[in-house]
Amino acid sequence: MAWERKRVFIVVKTYPTPATKGTEVSCTAGITEEGSWIRLFPVPFRFLDEDKQFPRYSWIDVTVERASDFRPESYKLNPDSIQIVSSVPTDKAWRDRKKIIYPLMRHCLCCIKREHEAGGNSAPTLGFFKPPSIRRFRMKSCAADWTQTEKMILSQQTFGFTNTPDRILEKVPFDFHYEFRCPHASCTGHAPKCSDWEIFQAYRKWRAKYGEAHWRAKFEQRFADEMIHKFDTHFFVGTLKAHPQEWTIVGLFWPMLAIQGDLPLGQ
Repeated sequence: MAWERKRVFIVVKTYPTPATKGTEVSCTAGITEEGSWIRLFPVPFRFLDEDKQFPRYSWIDVTVERASDFRPESYKLNPDSIQIVSSVPTDKAWRDRKKIIYPLMRHCLCCIKREHEAGGNSAPTLGFFKPPSIRRFRMKSCAADWTQTEKMILSQQTFGFTNTPDRILEKVPFDFHYEFRCPHASCTGHAPKCSDWEIFQAYRKWRAKYGEAHWRAKFEQRFADEMIHKFDTHFFVGTLKAHPQEWTIVGLFWPMLAIQGDLPLGQ
């Protein structure tokens, strides 16, 4: 497999997890200049040099090669090759971001799953859609600390990276879920886990800022009340390599709801 240079619009970054190879990695996905999905790994984001720590909704140039991962969008990247090109702003209800992302929009999660089941090994394992309504946001308590094996992984050497994080990766003691149904009579509902980096960082930031007594109100205001009622919330979803039939929310896309007088997309 040959290395090649690609320009990628980054739309997904998940909260890091202990890696089977290396120290910690984030699931990172984007859209190529040609308009196709691409999954990039490994991305040890906290270990990257500052000038390579790309924000979401930015174009980057990166050297990649096809991965051995069976998922068709998966590419291995050379972290040293990352070059940030530009960021795409939020002006006009995120219009410029929508122009890049909306061509990949699918009707619903049920449709994405059916397309995946019908397509075999070539079927997409990344998707994007807008749920017709979101029933609720749930926080479920989970392990408050990493296992001993995970701690050993996270405390390993940095494998040549010169930028070493000041602290070991924090374990967030919650799983986050959104519950919704697709607009099909056959849909029994979905409650996938959400691993968007932003939601985990908000927990860490607001818990430190507001304290144990008050962080939850601020957190639920943003990710329950506002995501359901204030924002035009869409989901980026993807499958897990270890569980290829399991779909999770890997990113939230939340422009403000359109107001009367907004120009249609493309005008």
